[in-house]
Amino acid sequence: MKTVYRTGGALIFYGKVLEIVRPAKAGPCVGVWDEVAAMRYPDPPAILSMENVPEYRAALHHRDAGLARTIVIATQPIPSAT
Repeated sequence: MKTVYRTGGALIFYGKVLEIVRPAKAGPCVGVWDEVAAMRYPDPPAILSMENVPEYRAALHHRDAGLARTIVIATQPIPSAT
């Protein structure tokens, strides 16, 4: 999280998955999920810059060892129609 904050990112939401209401039938989202998190970054280069931080790279094996899988989805806000 230190690296996230240093890049201008922020944790928006983190929570336990209580139930999958409409499960995926195919693709990387199939299966059981324990937790979900949403982060906000100022721009895509901020996310990619974390790969250049030695402490972040050194800690990735701990994250990967604790996760069966992870999916990163990049989105962009849709301007409201109001």
